[in-house]
Amino acid sequence: HNSDGKFIARAQRIEFDCELIPRRVAIFIEKSKDGQIMPVPNVVVRDVACGANHTLVLDSQKRVFSWGFGGYGRLGHTEQKDEMVPRLVKLFDFPGRGAAQIYAGYQCSFAINEMGKMRAELIGTRHAAIDDIY
Repeated sequence: HNSDGKFIARAQRIEFDCELIPRRVAIFIEKSKDGQIMPVPNVVVRDVACGANHTLVLDSQKRVFSWGFGGYGRLGHTEQKDEMVPRLVKLFDFPGRGAAQIYAGYQCSFAINEMGKMRAELIGTRHAAIDDIY
């Protein structure tokens, strides 16, 4: 919801807001190489996966969006920055390269692509393809 929930309770003490009731995600975005932010239309959420500090969404068009703590490449973007709203993972935004399933570990994320191959996003800062997953 475009916030990390931090607030200063008193001097030298930071606390966090707690969301007790889920709120609808208002916008999904895409960032161009030059940093321009564009809204992504027609996102129909099919699956959600949550890690300790990040979240993934799979939509009806087999696109993956991620947001939260971006350290160590766990969000699957080309930069290790935190994202406050769901951002399109470009790797899955091409014909024939969509995701069929998504998974979020405590500090990592994985997706099974349309061909049944696992893509390990967020292990270090590189993308890895694992060919033989049973």
